[in-house]
Amino acid sequence: MGRIVQGICFWRCIHLPISSETLGLVILESMASGLPVIAAKSGPTNEQVEHGVNGMLFENENIESMLEAVSVLEDPEHLDLLRRNARKEALDFAWDKTSQRLIDFYMEARNDTLLEVKLYSVEGRYV
Repeated sequence: MGRIVQGICFWRCIHLPISSETLGLVILESMASGLPVIAAKSGPTNEQVEHGVNGMLFENENIESMLEAVSVLEDPEHLDLLRRNARKEALDFAWDKTSQRLIDFYMEARNDTLLEVKLYSVEGRYV
């Protein structure tokens, strides 16, 4: 087991004070480990972290807002709820679910294309 993975077992949360997280892998991996995320608000972060539900958000470059978000560490019950919800959120992005969403997307696109071809052949034009 790597040292980082071993260390995560003792972490209470992950704190991301940057607003340039674009892909969200750090957030997703943290949530998968059962760590609530405390992060600066940004487009991608807002899509993954629901304030007070699976993590905490704060205004970028605002110390007061960050301190308020970090204060959740002082509330063991709320922190435990954030941990459980973070893990649930991450499970929605497990490979089996992600792969199924992709298959469903392709099947829908294929069905739409088949319908379009059928309509074209019946009516002699695209709809």
